[in-house]
Amino acid sequence: MSPSSLSSSTVAPDVSSSILFYLNGQRVVVEHPDLDMTLLQYLRSTGLTGTKLGCGEGGCGACTVMASRYDTDESRIIHASVNACLCPLATVDGKHVITVEGLGTSSRPHPVQERIALLHGSQCGFCTPGFVMSLYTLLRNNPNPTEHEIEECFDGNLCRCTGYRPILDAAKTFADMAWKQGTVAADGSAHIKEPTVQGGCGIDGCCRLQKSPDAVAQGDSGIVHDPIKAPSAIANGDGCCKNLGADGGCCKTTQKRHDSGVAESEAVNQAEADKAAVIAKFQRYDPTQDLIFPPFLIRYAKRTTSDAEPQMRPLDIASTDPQSWCKRYLRPLKLSGLLKALAQYPEAKLVAGNSEVGVEIKLKRAKFATQIY
Repeated sequence: MSPSSLSSSTVAPDVSSSILFYLNGQRVVVEHPDLDMTLLQYLRSTGLTGTKLGCGEGGCGACTVMASRYDTDESRIIHASVNACLCPLATVDGKHVITVEGLGTSSRPHPVQERIALLHGSQCGFCTPGFVMSLYTLLRNNPNPTEHEIEECFDGNLCRCTGYRPILDAAKTFADMAWKQGTVAADGSAHIKEPTVQGGCGIDGCCRLQKSPDAVAQGDSGIVHDPIKAPSAIANGDGCCKNLGADGGCCKTTQKRHDSGVAESEAVNQAEADKAAVIAKFQRYDPTQDLIFPPFLIRYAKRTTSDAEPQMRPLDIASTDPQSWCKRYLRPLKLSGLLKALAQYPEAKLVAGNSEVGVEIKLKRAKFATQIY
């Protein structure tokens, strides 16, 4: 393809060479965007430096932001966490990009930010915006996630300081608003589960809740005591360790359950009680207070905007920089437009979804003069 064929003068009147998107609730229009510029570079150039540059290859998650779009096929809004260091700026047309600055401030943080801070989930803080945005994206898709879903949402984020435990502790408060021994009521107050005969002494894996072989044989479910460690408990048909006799004795008085953290005077796991007290300080998470997806972008995606409003059109952006690696960027809206673009540019690189193109360009120094998104 000759250089003249890649000039901007070939852009047809029914296509656009500018992109429109929302950034933290504000509309942004970029005329003739730099085709080599990533979303991360653009964000930091505008002063939004909360989004960090770490590995630069999509591995550490420090650059994570949320990009939302309206799916016309499924008629719903889809929120996705993306690596801004690999996301070309031109691909955010029609999307709502939210960075860590769009969540809250130091004086009024978002619940995600507040809980990570109060439960010591941030040390150097470099990776924290990425963790915040990954968890925030999960909550936007599912305000009541399971603990497993919370763990999975962090599979693209790395931290070299905290060891992940406090980060997960903070994140999992969104799972069921409860710890093993402490819960938070609707009014935000903390409640500690008191020990009961039926509920055990309050420690995790209490022996009172374990069942003897006789009980299991009668159809009762539960954990059977090891006969070597607790022969008298088996004989008496009672799982409680107090039946171990003089050589054993109750774990509450002998403190043989040294890993339980239970105080002698009260059978409550103190570590979990302390966490519940911290939880009581949290502001309640209300999904209705999050930034809404701009209604205009729904009309924009459906192509039902009024004549006075910007219209979503196929993109045909030609680079004006002779040193640019990407010379032309096309974004057809229909299959017929895609086939026409491929016929005109048979050497073009197709870019769709979570591709390796960003890694190939940055690390393998690959050049794709024409890209079709």
